[in-house]
Amino acid sequence: FLRISDSIRETVAEARSKLSLNERFTVLYTGTLDKNKRPELMLDLAAVCDAERFNFVLLGAGEMLEELRERVVREKLSNVYLPGRVTDSLALYFRASDVLLVPGRGGIVISEGMAFGLPVVTHEADGTEYDLIQNGITGFILEKGELSDFRNAIEFLQKNSGHSAEM
Repeated sequence: FLRISDSIRETVAEARSKLSLNERFTVLYTGTLDKNKRPELMLDLAAVCDAERFNFVLLGAGEMLEELRERVVREKLSNVYLPGRVTDSLALYFRASDVLLVPGRGGIVISEGMAFGLPVVTHEADGTEYDLIQNGITGFILEKGELSDFRNAIEFLQKNSGHSAEM
């Protein structure tokens, strides 16, 4: 259960400061770190996106956590944050973010992200995305779900902050 009221008062910059995140466009993933949720796509994005413009934050635990942490070190992905499972400060992470990415299976997190006013970018979650996301209005449901599709969506949102804020 998210304690939304505790973090609503924070500005995005204050939330980032409290979490020691750089002041960059912040892409959030939250959920179990397992293959069917595709968290590795966040690291793929971090590798191809400008590290001076983007933070990639992955919250969660699971079978892939250590593998992802090792990859971050090996590839020197300085714009990736992998704090593991977060409970008490979860709302603060949502507040510090600009977009929620759901690269694989998952659904409840879409509602959580929207409660914080985040646009959501997904491909195939669990079907709830079709009920919750108005494509191009509250986020993007990507047709193919390839790396380039996700990259184009987050770069569009970063470059079009007015449109992103409306979402």
